[in-house]
Amino acid sequence: MQLNWDYRITEFLELAKRFNEETGYPVTYSYDNAKNYVWRLVNDKCTAIFVHYEEGKLAGSIIVHYDNEFSNEFFGYVGKMYVLPEYRGTWTGRALLQEACDWFDDNKCILSFATATAGIGQDKLFTNLVGKFGFAPQGGILIRKGKQHE
Repeated sequence: MQLNWDYRITEFLELAKRFNEETGYPVTYSYDNAKNYVWRLVNDKCTAIFVHYEEGKLAGSIIVHYDNEFSNEFFGYVGKMYVLPEYRGTWTGRALLQEACDWFDDNKCILSFATATAGIGQDKLFTNLVGKFGFAPQGGILIRKGKQHE
């Protein structure tokens, strides 16, 4: 289901805050910046936010995007995916990825990309999970710290 802006934005932003904290990146969470970012995503026809609930509680979310950038074909991207620690190992991650893959297929993406962002230490678990949906490792991700954070 797509995020209902009026009804569940506070829950979603709390999830984003927990994601931000778990990354270990040297950044400070900003509710206002997160709200503005989500607002832009909600209004972008090439972006979707899917959320998953277990027993009435928000368990995780995935933000996906597609674009044709420099080609005639569309590529799909998992921008952010986060499952709360207490829901890892449940069906939440699979449900979110199924929604994402269906959405990519519906939007005729010829390739889809997912990277284990967040540095959560779950890279192998993430790789195994997305592998069940046809994602295969190809190359690595490179991260550069800005000069003020070296």
